[in-house]
Amino acid sequence: MAVVALALPAAAAASVHSVASPAQTAAAGAVGPTGATPDQVRQALNATNLGVTGAGFTVGVLSDSFDYLGGAAADEADGALPPASQVSVLKDLPNPNNPAGTDEGRAMMQIVHDVAPGAGLDFYTAFVSQQDFAAGILALANAGCRVICDDVSYFAEPFYQTGVVGNAIQTVEQEGVIYLTSAGNRDAVGYQAAWNPIQTATVGSTVLHDTQDFGNGSPTQTVIIGGNRMEPRVPFVVQWNQPYGAVTSNLEVVVFLNNVVVATVTGNGRDPSILFTLPQGNTYAIAVQNLSGPRSRPHQRGCRQQF
Repeated sequence: MAVVALALPAAAAASVHSVASPAQTAAAGAVGPTGATPDQVRQALNATNLGVTGAGFTVGVLSDSFDYLGGAAADEADGALPPASQVSVLKDLPNPNNPAGTDEGRAMMQIVHDVAPGAGLDFYTAFVSQQDFAAGILALANAGCRVICDDVSYFAEPFYQTGVVGNAIQTVEQEGVIYLTSAGNRDAVGYQAAWNPIQTATVGSTVLHDTQDFGNGSPTQTVIIGGNRMEPRVPFVVQWNQPYGAVTSNLEVVVFLNNVVVATVTGNGRDPSILFTLPQGNTYAIAVQNLSGPRSRPHQRGCRQQF
């Protein structure tokens, strides 16, 4: 199960937002290199004359884990989180788990508490599966959360249709819940086009058939993966506009390094999605060919990459 969660690591967030942080001794107008303190956040909010504290509201948070690493009780005791009576964990990440939890959810809740110190906080892990992620959204809404936020996305979430998570979000929004989700930092880091096939093309000694023309008759797209990344391998997703569970075309991704095939990944014949990873620090040429079925519009998207 491939998951990307974008948020501050729990330790980093705690050092910024914990009431025990030395940064809080800084002058009210000076934000240190570790970020704003809770008092500075509240001062900025008070300057807008909003006069709100979050009292009477409950905010739901979905992330990897809440207390996988321990320390939640200390946060509740020292004020980094509300008292335990105002914090409810509907479901935490099982321990042990692969990947392990980093308690980003608790870090998010510390930030919410800085902004809205009077609000109650509920948590539900989003790291079990897409289906359980969706169940968590509904559970938080049913528990009374008026605002729900997450920092999780699944690479296999559909690009061309609404998936189970999107359906759950739409359901709670129709009930009046405000839902906030991380958009990520990917923006235009990808490729989308109508299927424009080249009948036959040769790359090195490999012959491709019914392969996508990426422009000017080129059967490949160059992808540069820098060498200064946290993860040793970088994930990619290719999707096309056919329904999940009922594809009629079967695409295949062929990856070249110096005109030599280093990876071939074929669709599963059921879903319009191909997920693969590549080692960092190389320049690749990627081809997409249609093995069978009608021609589709592919959406090739690298989740962390540079084209």
